[in-house]
Amino acid sequence: MISDKKEIGRRLSAKGYRLTKQRLAVLRVVQSTDSHPDARWIYERVRKEIPKISLGTVYRTLGVLKETGLVQELDYGSSFSHYDGNLERHQHIVC
Repeated sequence: MISDKKEIGRRLSAKGYRLTKQRLAVLRVVQSTDSHPDARWIYERVRKEIPKISLGTVYRTLGVLKETGLVQELDYGSSFSHYDGNLERHQHIVC
């Protein structure tokens, strides 16, 4: 898990993105749980910190965080992707 703001900013900058409060808030929420939340779950928690954030912003932010290697997108074959902020090697078991 990458939590150092300088390292997060460096990774974003390397791909042409800025470190914004929205990106930092979404990343913090994803990294703060051991579950693998979907975008709606993340959105509901980020809204407590940034009430005017939109669900679309959360989806776009998750795409940026995935592209920069700050989160993993998990596809369990359902209609919703789930996200993991734990970048350490670990198993995901689906029943």
